[in-house]
Amino acid sequence: MEIDRNKLAALANLDDAAFGNIIYSVILASGGSESAARSAMSSAPIIKAKLKNASDKELRQIIGFIGEKNAADILGRLGK
Repeated sequence: MEIDRNKLAALANLDDAAFGNIIYSVILASGGSESAARSAMSSAPIIKAKLKNASDKELRQIIGFIGEKNAADILGRLGK
């Protein structure tokens, strides 16, 4: 998966609530539980901080962890 650094920067610059809502929606849409979605949503500030300074290697690891489809869904929700 090719990472669009502009979209990544826009994502990292969202306020915590908006970023958390995107994470919450994607986890539920991918079959995750309500508790998992809420847990991830509460971690929005930490996740954003990691995204802002992530190297290419770290981004590939994040994508590997959350899955390409979820990563694409998260980036695709920008501007909605």
